[in-house]
Amino acid sequence: MAGPVPVLSATASGDAGVAHAGSGTYTVTPTVTSDGGTESQLIRTTTTFPAGVQPALPTAAAGWSCSIAGQVETCDYAVDAAAPIQPGTALPALSLPYTVSGAARTVSVSTVIASTDAEAVTVSRDVAIQPQQVLVTAGDVTAEHGATAALTATVASTAT
Repeated sequence: MAGPVPVLSATASGDAGVAHAGSGTYTVTPTVTSDGGTESQLIRTTTTFPAGVQPALPTAAAGWSCSIAGQVETCDYAVDAAAPIQPGTALPALSLPYTVSGAARTVSVSTVIASTDAEAVTVSRDVAIQPQQVLVTAGDVTAEHGATAALTATVASTAT
């Protein structure tokens, strides 16, 4: 026996609401808890985004290597066997960007965190996809009673 088995946990956070056609971030912070031993094996997160929520690769994910296949984003954290992760250590947060489309609704993004020597755990976060706000503006028009006037209006999204 090499000692106690590592125990993994994680927290999920990020944007709780995103406008239709907007973008947001889902963040996972895995931890090797103090309830077990050291972790010397690769740690993998497998995040499933629901239909209408398209994942994108993170721009900076310290120590993480990520890939996307359809609605699933897989990220690996390589652990140096000569310097295992000590119990009670949080790994660098993994912030996964996404864009949304489809009807307004609440969806759940979930992540499974696992290694070859620790039991897998799952965390999730609900995201409310909100209707896209619309701004309507019209130019000034002056007309006398009974006269015909042309009015020009602009309709635009208020999403940034």
